[in-house]
Amino acid sequence: MDSVPFGGSQGLSNARLRYATINLDNIGIDLIEFRDPPGEPTRGMANRPGSMHLCLHVDDFESVYARMKEAGFEFLGDDYTFIAGEVTPEAALGTRVAYFNDPDGTNLEIIEPKGGFAN
Repeated sequence: MDSVPFGGSQGLSNARLRYATINLDNIGIDLIEFRDPPGEPTRGMANRPGSMHLCLHVDDFESVYARMKEAGFEFLGDDYTFIAGEVTPEAALGTRVAYFNDPDGTNLEIIEPKGGFAN
């Protein structure tokens, strides 16, 4: 796509980009690669205003986590399992997560949700 009007809607003079849209029941996810004008990776920390992350649901956390480590993914910290007092409802206890960044610095998460997180 090469569009001056779309670029204007993004606050840019022009926008040459590739994109894909994923439509789910009640949400649409746009994956956009701006080719011109190019941007710079944000390398934003999770606690910075305006930051975001994309969460990827996995059914077998241990297997996915191990395969990713073997493939050279660098996680931001250790994987984590939620304990009592940290999640509501308690049925969500045992939800396991790990965070990493893609090459552009986007914060990503793998999650094996339990209870309330599984909805």
